[in-house]
Parts: sequence; C-alpha cells; structure tokens
Amino acid sequence: MDITLKQMRAFLAVAQAGSFTLAANRLHLTQSAVSVLIGEFERAVGLRVFDRTTRLVQLTDAGRELHPVAHKVLADLSQMLASSRDLADRKRGRVTVAATPLMSSTLIAGAIARHAQQHPGVQLILRDTQAAQVQIEVRDGLADFGVGTFERGGRELDAEPFMVDTLVLACPASHVLAGRSMRPRWRDLAGQPFIALRRDNSVGQLIA
Repeated sequence: MDITLKQMRAFLAVAQAGSFTLAANRLHLTQSAVSVLIGEFERAVGLRVFDRTTRLVQLTDAGRELHPVAHKVLADLSQMLASSRDLADRKRGRVTVAATPLMSSTLIAGAIARHAQQHPGVQLILRDTQAAQVQIEVRDGLADFGVGTFERGGRELDAEPFMVDTLVLACPASHVLAGRSMRPRWRDLAGQPFIALRRDNSVGQLIA
C-alpha cells in the first residue's frame, strides 16, 4: 500500500496535537476519518506509530523516527508547489539573452534595469557576443532569445524586427559628396577612401 499525503498530514497532526480529536478539528475531518488515515498509515509502513490510551496519544519509537521524515516530505512538497506557482506567475526563474556589443551597451542595459525593478525574483543573464554567435547560441539553447542586427533568421530561428535604424554618410563639409541635395548612392562611394566596419561586424556584413 502506498502512503498518501492525507495519511502523512494526519500522522503529523496527531503527533503535534497529541489527540485524535484536536487533530481532526485542525484537519476539518471527523475523528473516525483521522483514525482510519492513521490505521492506513501504520499498515503502509508496517509499524505502530502511536501508543493510544484513553487520555493520551504518544509517538512510539518508530513514530518518533518517522516524524521528521514525514515533516520534511511535506515541507519539500510545499516548497515545490510554491516555486511552481512563482514560476507560473513569473516571480522566479532565469532568462538568458544573447546580444551584440552595441545592443548590450545601449538598449539591453536599460531593459535590464527595468526588468530588475518589475521582476526582482527573475535572474537575467546577458551574453555579450558577435551577431553570428548570437544566432548560434539561441539555436543551441544557450540563450532564450537574441538581440542584434541579422541578415536573416535562418530555417531554425524566427527573426522579429523591433526597431528600424538608419545608415548615414559622415564626411567633411569640404567633401565632394557634402551639401548635395540628393542622398548619396552606394555607387557614389566608388573610388572614395572611407573608413569601413570590420567584416565580422553585423552591420558591416549588411553593407558590404
């Protein structure tokens, strides 16, 4: 016979109250129901856990050994249920974000501060890395989601744009392209010396 939670609660209640009647009141059960639960508990463990007299109910030696075990089982169960409720309510947990250095130092920094205020029990881990690595870490489950500039999400990932950025040309006022009424085109830069981003930079990959 398996031991049930009802039986363990009845066992602990009688042990604490020293009375079947008081335990029944605390458990909102009848005295006979508590007696049945204790009987089932004793048959399940194969031991007598209480010495009963007309005036007194005391734990046997076996009951005293089982008492802390049963107490810990119920305490651990209560903690597990409380933790699961916190997770369901997003009060506890951990979120890992992979982001490019630019996103980490600008948008993500402020988002982390706001997140800590709104969800103090949720740990947020930031993985600062290059754009290509961001996608790999999300794909491999090292991060829950990633933030950066990507050419495409790939077959294994979904990419959702959340902001639009603008590329601009910065040059001296004396430059041939400065002061033009029309926006410069990519071909206008042909033959012009310019400072380029590294090829492993996510934005550099888009404009290369």
